Amino acid sequence: MTIQYIRKNYSVITFVLFLLLYLGFGSLFILFTNTFKAPDERMHYYYVKTVGQTGKLPVITSEKVTKESHQPPLYYWLVQPIYQLTKSWSERGSVVALRFFGLIISSTVIIMTYFMMRKLFLGNDLISLTATALVALNPQFIYMSGIINNDVLTNMLAALCLLLLILFIVKGGWNWVRTLVFCLVGTAAFLTKTVLWPFVSVLFITALWRSGKKQLLHSLLVFSPLYAVMVWWLARNQRLYGSLTGFNYLKDLWYSEQHRDFLNLSGIWNWLKTLYESFWARFGYFDLALPRVYYVIVEVLGLLAIIGFIAFLFNKFKIMDKDRRASILLMIILAAVILVGVFGYNLSFYQPQGRYMFSIIGIYGLIMAVGLLQLLPRFLKKWGSAALIMFLLIINWQSLLIIKTYG
Repeated sequence: MTIQYIRKNYSVITFVLFLLLYLGFGSLFILFTNTFKAPDERMHYYYVKTVGQTGKLPVITSEKVTKESHQPPLYYWLVQPIYQLTKSWSERGSVVALRFFGLIISSTVIIMTYFMMRKLFLGNDLISLTATALVALNPQFIYMSGIINNDVLTNMLAALCLLLLILFIVKGGWNWVRTLVFCLVGTAAFLTKTVLWPFVSVLFITALWRSGKKQLLHSLLVFSPLYAVMVWWLARNQRLYGSLTGFNYLKDLWYSEQHRDFLNLSGIWNWLKTLYESFWARFGYFDLALPRVYYVIVEVLGLLAIIGFIAFLFNKFKIMDKDRRASILLMIILAAVILVGVFGYNLSFYQPQGRYMFSIIGIYGLIMAVGLLQLLPRFLKKWGSAALIMFLLIINWQSLLIIKTYG
């Protein structure tokens, strides 16, 4: 009876196992990482602390600790109950509590990735589980999910936007409830991080497109909360910093030097290489690296995945129904927009950090899972997926040893 139950529900059981492994590795990363020995964690904690102690949003000044004060405020409001409960603890205790809260928030990315893959690849549990594993067992994603930063909420809302778009495209049809959900999620995304603004735009455009001419005015009215929030936040930044985002003010204080000397073939290649490696495993202030062999392996896997995914687009993609084709194309377009946005950001703030791509980590999981499995013959697909998952476990264990030693 037990064996039959496992066989019947192996997809869900495997998914839960991935989730538990994520939480297990994440918990150890949290405990082994020294306080503020993570990207910008001290600045994000300052933001949380300022809101908690004064009830006001911090403002960028010449003090380095204020460097993240240009960020939209939703994450810092959301974590206030945890901060208020732990502010009388030691600083380390409060930091660890906030880290665990972030780890839980990011776990929803894994859940939504699984359901997205199930919706896109009906009946193909192998692709769904492989794509989910590539998210749940990415060492850098786990690491960044377990530190204090607004990326945890950013990644969750990005995954939610993608899931909503897929469901909306597949099911179709305009109604008040769906449009209101788009508005609320879009408003939350706008108030979380600027990298999500393309997602907000796509939600808005999709809602208007599906509403048709008859319901267009109604849809525009439903999005009124988003307009109000946009006006408030952009006007505040313009008043304080003389720009709509505060980036110009931040650049003048801390990044006055233009970083455009990498705009040549070798420079762009090195930028992409660094971005990709730090997408997988660069810890501390991106100065804690794994042995070179691991980066060679993920680079080879990435190249093979791109080749396989292109082959998929020319073969099996065309036999999918039009709604699922539209969903995958939309995801590819969004991934391209985010990559271009990160590149543009690096022209002023040179930071080739893979964490900026985590808003589309589910799309990366899809491309890599589909691409790698596409290259394998049918009888090797399961073994190939199992080997990939084993490699992810090994690279997480190696990452854990690095963090425990130097974190």
